[in-house]
Amino acid sequence: MKIAFAGFGEVNTPIEIIERKCKGALEELKKSGAEVYSCYPITDDYEEKDVNKALDYFTGKDFDCLVVCIAGWIPTHAVVKVTEKFRHIPMVLWGLCGWMEDGRIVTTADQAGTTALRKTFKDLGYKF
Repeated sequence: MKIAFAGFGEVNTPIEIIERKCKGALEELKKSGAEVYSCYPITDDYEEKDVNKALDYFTGKDFDCLVVCIAGWIPTHAVVKVTEKFRHIPMVLWGLCGWMEDGRIVTTADQAGTTALRKTFKDLGYKF
């Protein structure tokens, strides 16, 4: 199986947090034995450099599934700009979670971002 892994996080979240969370998720996914093409972090940067980087990277690659990994809040438009081109491919919408720090839960709103995307994906007719 060949899997594309797209890791998303909001541009104002420290990039090292998004990278750390995406790297951990990617390592777990690779344990499945699948061949994985990964691109992260993909943010909602104003110039859409990350969105375009992801589109360039995934275009022309043959994969069976697209894992849309949400490592923090992300505006829907940034994710849809990447996923729309691959709408014909089954997708997994994977929202990560927070972590414990000094006895407190810290979160980058991964689950909130996933929740916002779920209805949009359904309305667009994505297979996820």
